[in-house]
Amino acid sequence: YKTLKVVPELETTIISIDRRSLPSDFIIDGDVDYRRVMKNFLLPFLQVQTRLFMPGLLFHIGTGAQRVHFKVFGCFPAFGRMSKRTIIKCFDSFDRSQQLAEVSLVGLSRLPLLNERETKDLLRNKRLHLTKDQVLRLDGRLYRVLNCFPSEGVVQDT
Repeated sequence: YKTLKVVPELETTIISIDRRSLPSDFIIDGDVDYRRVMKNFLLPFLQVQTRLFMPGLLFHIGTGAQRVHFKVFGCFPAFGRMSKRTIIKCFDSFDRSQQLAEVSLVGLSRLPLLNERETKDLLRNKRLHLTKDQVLRLDGRLYRVLNCFPSEGVVQDT
């Protein structure tokens, strides 16, 4: 028999939206109507979807031209599942197309800070959206984004 680990229940989650993917009627006087986003997108989605959430997770709701993109910017504990008791905050937007000018990665399993060449080799042919302090798995190892400029954006190196 396998021992199943209990997945923690999230107390709080901070979710951001890619405002470029949002239908124009959700933007009023240049500002996103976050209450309407919660009511029409996030809450119905979370009632039917069960998944693990952690900082840096990108997900979308809808299909085709109606697809709206979201990103988890923070949660407590560090990962877990949503419940009826989870406090969800949605109050910021991000740009999935902004490219990073600089990235520094550090390995989490006693690996030294990677130099610029090692970082480029590791990220070659990958399209990732990264945020400072994000933890990610690459080639079977865990890394943390020690720093990036700007503080979040897309790595697109071929």
